[in-house]
Amino acid sequence: MSMVRFDAYQAAEAARRGGRNSEIADMVRQQERIRFHVQTEVTDDVASPARRDFLAFVKNLIPDDKYRLFCSLFRYPVASNEICGVIFDRLSRIFDGKNAALNYEFSDGGAASDWDVYRRDVLREPTVWADDAWERFRTDIDCLVVVDMPDTPVNGRPEPYFYFVSPERLIGYDNGLHGEVLWAAFRDGRRNIVMDGGAYRVYDENWVLVSEREHSLGYCPCAWFWNVPLSLERPWLKWSPVSRQLSALDWWLFFHVSKQQLDLFGAYPIYSGYEPECDYEDGSGRHCSHGYLVDEADHYVYDSNGLVRCPVCASKRITGAGSFVEVPVPVEGQPDLRNPIQKLDADVNALKFNVDEEDRLRKHIIDASVGSDDSILSISAVNDKQIDAEFESKSVILRRVKVGFERIQTFVDSTICRLRYGGTFLGASINYGTDFFTLSGTELRERYKAAKEAGASESELDAIQKQIVESDYRSDSRMRARMRLLAELEPYRHLTVAEAVSLYKEGLLDERELRLKMDFSNYIARFERENTDIVAFGAQSTYKAKIDTIRKTLLNYADERRKEFAVD
Repeated sequence: MSMVRFDAYQAAEAARRGGRNSEIADMVRQQERIRFHVQTEVTDDVASPARRDFLAFVKNLIPDDKYRLFCSLFRYPVASNEICGVIFDRLSRIFDGKNAALNYEFSDGGAASDWDVYRRDVLREPTVWADDAWERFRTDIDCLVVVDMPDTPVNGRPEPYFYFVSPERLIGYDNGLHGEVLWAAFRDGRRNIVMDGGAYRVYDENWVLVSEREHSLGYCPCAWFWNVPLSLERPWLKWSPVSRQLSALDWWLFFHVSKQQLDLFGAYPIYSGYEPECDYEDGSGRHCSHGYLVDEADHYVYDSNGLVRCPVCASKRITGAGSFVEVPVPVEGQPDLRNPIQKLDADVNALKFNVDEEDRLRKHIIDASVGSDDSILSISAVNDKQIDAEFESKSVILRRVKVGFERIQTFVDSTICRLRYGGTFLGASINYGTDFFTLSGTELRERYKAAKEAGASESELDAIQKQIVESDYRSDSRMRARMRLLAELEPYRHLTVAEAVSLYKEGLLDERELRLKMDFSNYIARFERENTDIVAFGAQSTYKAKIDTIRKTLLNYADERRKEFAVD
């Protein structure tokens, strides 16, 4: 690994010289745009540049009166937060890998035991990665991860820790050939921090050295949180799942708010009618003009509530929701071909187009960010190529995300171990797994239903049913074992009772097996009352012997109640 070592003067000079201001500005701009759509805010007290840019984009698209209404309808939380929430919720499945493995090697058993306690109680692993680090992945993709430690050891050992530095705090940095950080400088309140391959240094705001502490890592204890570039031409900008969809999110948000304008038009119709003839005039010279009072100079009259309505015409306006537009009365000689009062209905096709387009854009953004639509198999026949394509599109993105988290956690944990345990730490291997819950239990049930209706084989239905159990009980190993046993014990488990009875009448099913299926849950409950729960039962036996014993007992229960459950 490349290394840069400064002395105190060189470190301050390198930091003050900077040279990365334009790159840092790019990072800040990207993160502002991402946060606008991803980070939930309930008030608009903080007017972000991204918000101003979005409204400026809208202003160039629509007339001024429509823009004013658009601004009135634009509210926080921003509606696109919901779309991004779906995207990141699906990607967070990397933390539910079925075969995850975290291995740390030490030459000293005491250090290994200490590390298990330290990472859990002090570093808050593994939850810190699924909580704090995941939030950085959502809203702070271009940040720096810093491993630091106090000046004095605690209980004889250093106590390193790590934190995140947003690009807004960066002063300068240099990268190696492989993207590793050679040195980094950033602001910490009124202090300036510089780290390199040999020391931690703290300066005051005038770059006067405050403290200096050497380390023996041989590399800078900082790394970019994410190392996947958005493009080769601008490698300092990192890839976020929504980076390439930011323009689409802007367009969707424009459509979403515009649809609300159309909703108002549909809910509040426009009426038109002939302008009333009104000769109202009060004693001070104020008279009626198109429903409002004007003075002798034909200037509108105002009070604390705005324009003053004519006391005669006001009572003749429409009652309820809607707008009223006055039409000049035809002059003498003009034909009168219109109804006195007309209603302008909303354009149903325009309303439908906006609804459909909003839904289409939403689906496109989610699919482009996390993979093909999860419902693909619930609306069409089961097809092997569709299954392979769907899983592959999701797996590629999930693998990219999980590899990025494995890399940064390996860097952080290894650096902390080297600082805390020195040469007794040999290495770390972190793997979040290769098998993820890409579909929820509800989505898997839809897939199961579609597969069954399409005539899928028993083995295909078994595979989907197993996925449902793994997804629903991912955090409860005992329930997973119980559900697997029940699946083995229940006869004709992919048939409903009605389907099974129908097949029995055709002579295709065994009567004893059918009786067992018809009251299966009660037989299981009786077995557990008389013995123990099915998971603990037969713990010393082979799995086959256990299944055979339980099944034989359940069939005996069914035989005992044969007369009660006679099948015609």
